[in-house]
Amino acid sequence: MEWERFQSLLRQLSPAEFKTLMKTSPVDGRGVRERKRLAGTAANACSPMHVDFPPVGLMFLAGARLLAECPCAVVPQRMNGDSRLLFEVYPGVFAERFCGHKSYKEGPKHQQGERAGRREAMLESMRGGRFQEVYGFTVSFAEDDARRMREDRKGDLLDSLICAVQAAWAWKRRGENFGLPGPDLIDPDVLAFEGWIMDPHCRA
Repeated sequence: MEWERFQSLLRQLSPAEFKTLMKTSPVDGRGVRERKRLAGTAANACSPMHVDFPPVGLMFLAGARLLAECPCAVVPQRMNGDSRLLFEVYPGVFAERFCGHKSYKEGPKHQQGERAGRREAMLESMRGGRFQEVYGFTVSFAEDDARRMREDRKGDLLDSLICAVQAAWAWKRRGENFGLPGPDLIDPDVLAFEGWIMDPHCRA
């Protein structure tokens, strides 16, 4: 099935119908119901079939509806020649490399100071040599912005910056197919249907 046709079918489902479909989907040969894309496995991300907390599947459904109304190119699923490009990004890939498997969001009151410290450490990493070696650039921001990202317990502001970093990394590699894995790593037809998460650490 082509990606556009798949998106069209998704848009016909209400959130409740989609949730029921995901909950009743048959398990595969391994006994797994919530299957992952190749990019999801590489990024250690939740399955798009997961509809409980966090409701990744419902976010996926909402995104499908928005993409239908957007003429922009979607890399790599809809390469329609539009100069406006949409990249799939995921802050969790960055956080896992620069924060480990430890949470940097919200949490109980006695852990909030420690988690704020992790947010600060990730911000500082963007100014460092390891970050520059991996992403090819460093990030500068005003101290007031850094303070707001550090104090934002939900992590939304920091996540937004990480998403911008990942999109910038892909754009800088536009002459190298945006840094997407090559046919030696993933079937081009699978890539064109499933898409990919843009980050140098996301590898098949």
